[in-house]
Amino acid sequence: MRRNWVSHKYVAQAALVFPLAIGLAGCNNGLYHPAGPPPVDTVTFPTASTQGWLQQYGTGYVSTGRPSHNGDTAYGIATDPQGNVVVLDKTYGAFPGFSNNGSAQIAVVKFDGSGNRLWTEQFGTGSGDFPSAIATDAQGNIFVAGATTGAFSGFTNNAGTEQSVVIKLNPSGQTVWIQQFPSTGSSQANGLAVDAQGNAIVVGETEQAGFSDGYTEGGYVAKLSGATGSTIWKQAYNATSFNYETTGVAVDSQGNVIAVGGFPGPGSSNSTTYMVAKLDGTTGNTMWQQLPETYSPFGGQMLTYTQVAVDAQGDVLLGGVDDSTGYNQCVIASLANGTGAQQWKQEFGAAQTCIPGNLATDTAGNVLMTGNMLNPFFSSSNPPKTDDVFLAKLNGGGAGVWLQQFGTGEDLAKDSTTLGALTFVATDSQNHAYVAGTTTGAFPGFINANKVNELFVTQFGP
Repeated sequence: MRRNWVSHKYVAQAALVFPLAIGLAGCNNGLYHPAGPPPVDTVTFPTASTQGWLQQYGTGYVSTGRPSHNGDTAYGIATDPQGNVVVLDKTYGAFPGFSNNGSAQIAVVKFDGSGNRLWTEQFGTGSGDFPSAIATDAQGNIFVAGATTGAFSGFTNNAGTEQSVVIKLNPSGQTVWIQQFPSTGSSQANGLAVDAQGNAIVVGETEQAGFSDGYTEGGYVAKLSGATGSTIWKQAYNATSFNYETTGVAVDSQGNVIAVGGFPGPGSSNSTTYMVAKLDGTTGNTMWQQLPETYSPFGGQMLTYTQVAVDAQGDVLLGGVDDSTGYNQCVIASLANGTGAQQWKQEFGAAQTCIPGNLATDTAGNVLMTGNMLNPFFSSSNPPKTDDVFLAKLNGGGAGVWLQQFGTGEDLAKDSTTLGALTFVATDSQNHAYVAGTTTGAFPGFINANKVNELFVTQFGP
């Protein structure tokens, strides 16, 4: 079941409707595009941003048997109210002061707003631990979500199946509590958000009996006490003949939860799902559901949203990809918080084979999307067919503010799919943007002689 935020099961089933939902590393020239030009962007970006500091780092681990396990992979970024930046890492190596037997472990590195490393924390069960999301609260505590095939202290996992896990660290990186959730089948947390009271909202999926291959996947949304990690409420979206999962989550200023992914739709159709839902933060009850796109195994538009954020006005921003023309085109849409009605939608980057990462909003109501592309946005900046990173900024009305392209040309993480790149963005109170990702190259001033996976984190101006 192990993957990034897009389940392998979801990708496999959705292959009927999302034929490009495949692993990308090493496959740049294998993507299918139809004859004819790509669709025109609906938004233009008149300028670029100003890039500030950049740090590149990693354990340098080189696997003797599995090259895909070399080094480190970014799985999230967050900022705290003090202007610090925390980056989430899946590592097969060991940072100084830590040990590792070559299994996947979780690492968190904290930087100050000027790019100075404050501390590194690394932990795991020794049996395989896989991070997927990171968030902070108003006191600077850090929450990490993911899965483990082992057992953290106080828990058991005799079957060795993947179990969802949420971990809280204090601002110094010390563990406050760990919650590991047993399930009959494999389970994984895919997304994480924290409300104003410091409670954690986690979304993910759990395998269930059924379906011809032995199981389906049911999504879940759960609210955990920030003080203890105990479950306040949980909503499960059980599947009988179709896979449902939740992939992203955000919280609005009233504490209500907006979750995106596959949800049960109306009627008896197994091919129709809601893609975004707003839940009451106190009870978990559904307030509204919207279906930005209906898809069918027999065809139809291939538009899927996997990421969600809430802006300063409380409106919902969705991020995803539109492949209805055969070209990967990144999509950002705005929905009204009160009803979920779509206010605007912008698409861009089909000519570059755009692969969306995650979304963030700032205090001015802007929305930012990061991701990767297989062709350059700006032909003068890099040669064709490079795996670079982009950061796009739109204002609250959907107009383009700026788009920045950067990278070493080797920045598409191996676990990425055409539905989602492992690049991440967060903003601070001064509306700086911070991007984290993975490279096998070397940025100026850094050395990566063995071309292993290393992390980078960089700052951009407002």
